Amino acid sequence: MTIIKSFAVGNGDTFYIRHASDNFTIIDCDLNDDNADTIIKELKEQSADKGITRFISTHPDDDHFGGIELLDAEMPILNFYVVENKVIKDDETQSFKHYCKLRDDNGKAFYIYKGCSRRWMNQDNDERGAAGISILWPDTSNARFKEALADGEAGISYNNMSAVIRYAMQGGASFLWLGDLETEFMESITDSIKLEKTTVVFAAHHGRKSGKIPARAGRTSLCRFARHRMRGSRRPIRRAVSALCDCSTSQRHSPCDQRARDPRDQEGRCQFVSR
Repeated sequence: MTIIKSFAVGNGDTFYIRHASDNFTIIDCDLNDDNADTIIKELKEQSADKGITRFISTHPDDDHFGGIELLDAEMPILNFYVVENKVIKDDETQSFKHYCKLRDDNGKAFYIYKGCSRRWMNQDNDERGAAGISILWPDTSNARFKEALADGEAGISYNNMSAVIRYAMQGGASFLWLGDLETEFMESITDSIKLEKTTVVFAAHHGRKSGKIPARAGRTSLCRFARHRMRGSRRPIRRAVSALCDCSTSQRHSPCDQRARDPRDQEGRCQFVSR
């Protein structure tokens, strides 16, 4: 069984995908003294039998990598997926320093961009199946992205540096992450990004109006899930957005994810859970 889980963690984001193949993916994190132990414990338990674990950073905003040093200490990050950047900040938190350490580590960092491929992100072989993850954005040659990257590296705004990530398995549900992309920016790149019909789209910019998906792009989605509606409660929330479906399973960096243990393979269904 594939499990996609979303944690309500204050103003930030933490997701994981326990794939039906020998893969485990974490997308962003926002850990603090109140939630770190509980979330990291679950991440370790859910990834224990997976040979490949990767962390995907959508963009360098503090509420999307908060506490990453805590996670790395307990669950070493061997594969750090990140949009290539040289962002610096006047107020360097411990989490930002650790983000930069991972970002600039040629042995761990894999710079993601539109259409990139990597074993075992979206390429399989006889050893193990692919994770079913595609990177739809950024197009690093796009003029609007270059402007957004320059703004981020100047410390103006990091939102529109966000990657667009899609997870889908053949014959099963699909999920789309938009990071903190803003509506105006999304409108300007609609013709430069291919969006297919998707079962669940996680609302950009925490579901704020500033991250509303443009109507022309939004027609591709079957269901949208606004994360900000989960906030404000300290008890677990299981919402009626669970989706059950049948699932099948030239950079300078290494061509594949680093392995942690022997491969396993699992077949089953796909379940989405929010807390």
